[in-house]
Amino acid sequence: MAGLGEFERRFQHANLDSIRLHPVTPARDLTARALGSVSRPCLDSLTRTLYVAVQYPGQVGHIAALPLDGGPIRKLHDVKGPALYFVSSLAWDPEGRTLFYTADNDGWRDLCALDPATGKSRVLMRDARVGDLAFDRTDRTLWGVRHFNGISTVVQIPPPYTDYRRVLSLSYGARLLRSRRLRRWPMGGGLGGRDRRPPFAASDAQGHSGRR
Repeated sequence: MAGLGEFERRFQHANLDSIRLHPVTPARDLTARALGSVSRPCLDSLTRTLYVAVQYPGQVGHIAALPLDGGPIRKLHDVKGPALYFVSSLAWDPEGRTLFYTADNDGWRDLCALDPATGKSRVLMRDARVGDLAFDRTDRTLWGVRHFNGISTVVQIPPPYTDYRRVLSLSYGARLLRSRRLRRWPMGGGLGGRDRRPPFAASDAQGHSGRR
């Protein structure tokens, strides 16, 4: 045991020596107060601003702008139906200067678009049930995950962001690494099929009626 203790001591000293070779990354607070529940942020590199959805006592859940170079937090727009912990899902289009976000986050999510410069918001899709948003700058499409009848489906939302295309569905209890349980859907189909039950693997067919 003594030899093991000596090895551990040398090992940890070597770790500390390697850390001392590099300066500690400086950090500073962007806000003077805790923000409570916070969404994943979006960076606007043009204005050096972080956009986040926040929810803390005394305030309705809302989307806020945090200037990276200092200054007060700016409230942009209330979030209808914020989730308890992640508040809302955000995605940023830097060319179109549009912040996409979700409302009714504890229900059938709406997809909304916000102009940070004016604070004006509009609903793009009601009851879309899409979250975990991401923006693809190469073709200006939105991506997200839609939940319906216990099935999670990766969807693509092209401009003008009023319809979606099914890309990949995971059957009940499926894991990403178990590819035999995945079903690829052809691009297209749109919202016309939004109320139909998505297909699932044959091994899952027993015991699922497909009713909501």
